[in-house]
Amino acid sequence: MSEFFRDPEVFAAVRGAISSVPGASGGLRVWCCGCATGEEAYSIAILLSDVLPPDVLSKTVVFATDIDADALDQARIAEHRDDSLGNMDADCMAKYMFMSSNVFWKVGYTTRNLVRFGVLDIVKKHPISKVHILFCRNLFIYFNKELQAEVFRKLDFAIRPGGLLVLGMAEQVPPEWSHCYRPVGRDLNVFQKKV
Repeated sequence: MSEFFRDPEVFAAVRGAISSVPGASGGLRVWCCGCATGEEAYSIAILLSDVLPPDVLSKTVVFATDIDADALDQARIAEHRDDSLGNMDADCMAKYMFMSSNVFWKVGYTTRNLVRFGVLDIVKKHPISKVHILFCRNLFIYFNKELQAEVFRKLDFAIRPGGLLVLGMAEQVPPEWSHCYRPVGRDLNVFQKKV
């Protein structure tokens, strides 16, 4: 993802569905798979900071993984240009960002502290497990059908029953898994794993 809150309606659907996720009151485990330079991971952290009470937020972590170590190094720096911030309103910017130079905005420390970055090749490694929310947007478009099925199996293993799965706008839950997930909203590619 190259911008904060890309597809804002998707983030709105996730915001509305968080309270329906079993176990959410004890802190959330969130996984952003294929996080690139961190815009999506930080967007998730901002969203969670807005909706979770402080005691729950203090027990929440966003795992952000990617195969590209250089992209992750850039993500950890947490500096972003104006053109990646277009979906953030002034209040959100003031609350979660600050100017670090003439051209860069930096994500605030509290928000950065929610996110843990790490290198992970989802094709070769087993995923993070027991997550309440899993963002895996625009990754399947790079895989053939066989690899998509293999990776989806790993993602399904990672998500707790009742957890949320967020896919890219051009992606779908594979037909053989559709009985395990129900859509959240219409045409948003946000799904809840059935309990």
